[in-house]
Formats: sequence, structure tokens, C-alpha cells
Amino acid sequence: MLTTPSGPWGWENAKAKLHGQPCTAALELACYTDRLDVFVDRAADPYRVMSTADRVDPWDRVYGPARLGLIIRVEQYLPPTPDEIVDFAWDQDQRDVSHGGDAGQELAALVSLLLGIRLRSGGISRYFDLRADNSFGYPHDPGPAPYLPQPTSQPVFPYLGERGREAQTEQLSLLNRYAHLSLKQSRALVRAARSYQDAIWIADADPRQAWLRLVTAAEVIAQLAKDDPPLTRLKTLHPDIADWVARTNDEALTIRVTELFADQQRVTAKFLRFFEEFKPSPPERRPTGQARMKWSTLPDYLKAVYSARSKDLHAGTPIPGAMCNPPFVSQRSGIAWEMIFRASTLECAPTMNLQMFEYLVRGSLINWWKATVEGKQPA
Repeated sequence: MLTTPSGPWGWENAKAKLHGQPCTAALELACYTDRLDVFVDRAADPYRVMSTADRVDPWDRVYGPARLGLIIRVEQYLPPTPDEIVDFAWDQDQRDVSHGGDAGQELAALVSLLLGIRLRSGGISRYFDLRADNSFGYPHDPGPAPYLPQPTSQPVFPYLGERGREAQTEQLSLLNRYAHLSLKQSRALVRAARSYQDAIWIADADPRQAWLRLVTAAEVIAQLAKDDPPLTRLKTLHPDIADWVARTNDEALTIRVTELFADQQRVTAKFLRFFEEFKPSPPERRPTGQARMKWSTLPDYLKAVYSARSKDLHAGTPIPGAMCNPPFVSQRSGIAWEMIFRASTLECAPTMNLQMFEYLVRGSLINWWKATVEGKQPA
């Protein structure tokens, strides 16, 4: 018997609301973060993101363990399984929709991406049965706080901690448009957000894995795009050869050369095109001189990143140590360098550091989300 393809639970739940299903329950997700200075109380139907009452002064500390800091309140429009709080799809262990977590982690990952902070769901902390007299809800134990690795010296992501960049609470409005993505797009977005969430959470303990997860976050969305025409693909990867082929005006030759030089690197071409189309504007506060990344040569830096990642995954050659070092941060301005330090004995192509790549990946994913749902009706 054929079954209807299922999407992420949070996406299906938002669709159910838009399609007029009744709200039967609500629940609260306890989310843990190291950004206890964030204040937010923003509704994005059928979800609401709220700060806990025990926020701290951001000057009290810079880094520390994860603590309960945000609550995601969920209005439940999907019917629960009898004698259960949620339905069986909550666990999201089906192969087509699996992302390594339940619906709580799905929503926490999306909020982590939109706010640009480390955030993980600890589980359901309160459940409200709207079909019964249950105005105060049933409390639940969300479990212990997840372990957040602490930096041994300087943090790999200095802008993610307190005294860093402000959490961009206005981006949470995109949750209102979550249901406007297609089934395929919703699955890809959640997997990308989960990869981003994992990358920034583990970076201080394992920056090498953070590189891999951030590349994956971008690649998941990049692979949704259709292939470019042969000559365009060739220009992306080998512009000098593409210019020579174009001058021949020979379509058959163009296709053959593309097959030889570019089609084996089709995934790389999509990766580069994703950033070309959706990359964010340069940061407002930037270093000067050689510490500043040249925005005009971004494709060269991205090729170096993708090459290092591919060698790590397929040949076992680790991401170069210079790419895993914390960035230099000026004590006077608080601005971090964007380029890596290059050791004289290390063969490493000049490229951006991990902090800068996080900025590019997150900004590109958000820009893709905005562009994709703009003017669209619910899927």
C-alpha cells in the first residue's frame, strides 16, 4: 500500500494549521544554550520562542556551560497517538525524513540557525491538553543539560559567545513561512540546520568536524539546484578552458570537454553556485589589510575549503591544522581576523577561517530560505 510522503514533524504541524486542522494540545520544549543574555518573545505560528526568566547580565561571564535559556512553545495540530503526548512521527526515524533527532531537535536547530546561537532541545518540559481542563499543563522532566565543550584557550567562534554578535531575533519570522517550503525543501532545510547546529556546538572540541558539518550544511541545500548548462558548469570550475571552448563555437566540443573536466566535479559546481547566488553581504565590522578576506575572490577561498573537506572525507587527509585554529581577535577593537594564519611548513591554500565560513554558511542558508518562500503558497 502506498503511503503519503512525510516531511519533518514541525513542517507537517505548520501545514496542518494552515489547512484548518484544530489545535488539540500544546507543549513546551526546554532548550539549552550558552547565550543567556538573549531576550526574545516572538510568535511565529504555530510556534513561539521565549527566553526564560533567569537571564543573566551579559557582562557577568563570557563563556560557560549550556543552561536552560529558551523555551519553544508548540501548538499541536497533528493528532497525537492514543495514550501518548505526541504522534509516532515525532521521533522522525523514517529513512526519508531522518536527521538524527526528534521534532524537538528539528525546531531547536531551525531556531539555532535563525538566531545564530548554540542551542539544543532537552526535550518536552510541559504538556497542555486543550481537550481537557488543563490550563496549567502537565510538567515533564526534560532531562539533564547537554554537554557543551568549552574552549581550552581561545574560542573558535568568538562572535557566537556573549559579548559577540547580537542574536538576530527578527529572523524568527521565517518560521511563519516554514510550511511554504516543498516536501523536498523542508527535508533539506532541517538536515542543513541540524548540520549547522552540530557544527557550532562541537567546534571548540573538534573544529575539524565543525568544518565538515558546515560544508555539509551548505551542500545539502546546494544539491537541490538543477544542473547548469555545460559551458556554465565549465566556467565555474575552469574559466580559462571555458573561454577557449567558447571561442570555438562548437557545441559538441563544449559538451565533450565539460564531460571530461567538469561533470566529475558537478557537486563542487553546485556548492560554488549556491554561495554565488545566496551569499550574505560582508560583515559590518571587519579587519583591515591582509586579515580581511577579499570578497571578490570568494570562489577561490571556497574551492580551497571544499578541496580540504574532500581530502579529509575521501582520502583521510585531515583538515589542515591552520584552518582549525581560533582566529586572532584584536584586543582593542574586538574584531576577529577573517583569514587563517599560515604556518611556513604547512601546505595550505590561503582561505578564510572557520568563523568566517560559519558567517557565510548561515547567511546563505537564511537567504535561500527567504528567497524560496517569497511569494509562495503553502506546499
